[in-house]
Amino acid sequence: MPYGPTRFENGQNQGASPVGTQVQEGEIKVVRPEEFANAEARFPANS
Repeated sequence: MPYGPTRFENGQNQGASPVGTQVQEGEIKVVRPEEFANAEARFPANS
């Protein structure tokens, strides 16, 4: 998970940035946000 400076507040890392993933061809790919993506999102996503 990409993140900036680690800073915990109430047990949560405030610097973390969630990413959207899909399993494509048996591998987990990051599809969002675009700055961290290593694959294009596929809709509908096939398993």
